Amino acid sequence: KPPPPGKLTAQVGGAHAAGNTEMFSVNAGVNGSYEKNSNKFIGQAGALFGMAVSDANGDGVLDDAERDAGYVQNAQRVNALVRYDRLIGGDGKNSFFVAAGYLHDRFTGIRHRPDQELGYHRDFVKNDTFTFAGELGLAAAEEFYYADIVAPEDDFKFIFGAHLKLIFNVKFNDKVNFTDTISIFENFLDVPDLRIGNVAAFNASISQRFSVSLGHTLAWRNVPISEAYQRLDSTTTVALVVSIL
Repeated sequence: KPPPPGKLTAQVGGAHAAGNTEMFSVNAGVNGSYEKNSNKFIGQAGALFGMAVSDANGDGVLDDAERDAGYVQNAQRVNALVRYDRLIGGDGKNSFFVAAGYLHDRFTGIRHRPDQELGYHRDFVKNDTFTFAGELGLAAAEEFYYADIVAPEDDFKFIFGAHLKLIFNVKFNDKVNFTDTISIFENFLDVPDLRIGNVAAFNASISQRFSVSLGHTLAWRNVPISEAYQRLDSTTTVALVVSIL
């Protein structure tokens, strides 16, 4: 029986602590793909939301005044991606692609970030247990920043440059696999604006429909939006994944 042409998964995860620490976070996402003949479509969306009671005076203890102040938001991120690949060459290893994405990340200062990319994908190695692929594209984005953390005249930046990706997938057995994507972006319009990212995940199936995913994301930018921000951001998530199709 041939595999279905489309896949659709949804995932949700979170954390909660009460007592000496008061915090909670929720993450959720949807991933879908459809492939027929020489055409492949991909869609992704995700969100991360978190709140905590802040130790405002930094003494390591939540006192009554801090608890009375209540929860404050400390994470707010929404992202989405749609992509079309046109397979070429007949062996399924090469494709040209066009993609469009969106990012909102309050605590990195990004109010809105629509982006677009046109590029080439190549599977260098692809078998039942290991995949190594690369992508090279031209990417553009319109970054809108929060006006309360930058000067009003600096709340927008247009970026355009080269985007390189290295993609790995290791299948240890029928139930466990590891994926890793390394990305490098160089902004032609502002050469010091180099950005490096890494997205990795361990996935373990617990049944035909359910699996558990441990994911880790790194994002480093040589030129932060402002001096108030760190160059490096990282996020670790654990989620239950449901295969819908």
